[in-house]
Amino acid sequence: MTSAHARGRRATAVLALLTATLVPGLTHLPAFADEGAPAPAPLASSTPSHLVSTLGDAVVALTDIDVRSAVRPSPAQLRAVAALGDVQLRWNAAGTPSSILPADGTLARATSSDPEVAARAWISDHATLLGLSTDQVDALELVSSQEFAQSPARAVLFRQRFDGLIPAVGGLVTVGVARGEIAYVSSSLSKATGTPADAVLSPLQGWLKAAASVGRAVPVTSVPSIVRTVSGGWTRLTVPGLVQQQVARLRVLPMSDGTVRPVIQSNVVDMAATSVLGYTVLVDAVTGQVLWRHNQVQNDHDTEADERGVTASPLGFSPRWSYFTANPSMNSLGDKVPGNAVVGCWVAGEGCTSPTGPFANVAAVTTWDAVNVAGLSSM
Repeated sequence: MTSAHARGRRATAVLALLTATLVPGLTHLPAFADEGAPAPAPLASSTPSHLVSTLGDAVVALTDIDVRSAVRPSPAQLRAVAALGDVQLRWNAAGTPSSILPADGTLARATSSDPEVAARAWISDHATLLGLSTDQVDALELVSSQEFAQSPARAVLFRQRFDGLIPAVGGLVTVGVARGEIAYVSSSLSKATGTPADAVLSPLQGWLKAAASVGRAVPVTSVPSIVRTVSGGWTRLTVPGLVQQQVARLRVLPMSDGTVRPVIQSNVVDMAATSVLGYTVLVDAVTGQVLWRHNQVQNDHDTEADERGVTASPLGFSPRWSYFTANPSMNSLGDKVPGNAVVGCWVAGEGCTSPTGPFANVAAVTTWDAVNVAGLSSM
């Protein structure tokens, strides 16, 4: 049987970041480390110190939370589906289409050569199906119009706002435009129409409640020592006892009853713990209740051994990854592998095709691949 010590050397964790291939406007959970920092003072923790996660083990974590109940599509929406013809449509928990895939590859002819104009026109023509009013359609803001790799097709992404505030979860619709046609639609739209109340909690206060909800309560005497800065729409917090910078910001959460709640969206990250901890938590900015919580940690592969013989790093392992910098190329039909993959290595060596060191994603607010003080990679 493998000893706990040996298992600990092979432990690797991933902070599961939202993919930015088709939605580059979305912000990733930042996670980075200061290897030269002194060991932090321990905070209150609900994670047993003897637990060590390795490849294949389940992640030790708190249960995810979402206080919202599922919403059913309305009779008008169901009638609108029938008018689409032969399509495969799936509904999301908000009662709007999560995916609309036409059997013949075409939902409609594009009404304009401009992908954004064509996509917005299709949304307007099918507002009832999407559960939106005319005013809600007009208020959708363009996030991106991204061209696919080696293809003129575009994924046009729009986002909802509620009284000027962005939803922390959902509120998006993507329209695929190709060959002068509307080819595909997916969404996480909300049918909510309420106006959010004014926030009472500050980002710091919301983060403190989020941290306490995941076992990282900050002592009252340490709160005055928290250093706050604001950049990129985030309040960034340097918290005594935590190596990583913490972040929080004001957002909204559309509810299943049609109301919209102001929330403080917080990322609580502790990569110095025996079991790496990372949660995104939405705290009601008026009541302080945790409305939504998601564990962002997954166990990854064993990175201690380097099967390609690359010189080991001072960390004791030389992790490498094969990945795509954008969309996989379209030459992967049959048994072919997409030809635009790159190999990124933490330490330079044979076969490495990407710059070495912590990888940076252009859509992330900070470095999103890092090794913490315990030698664990965040990839």
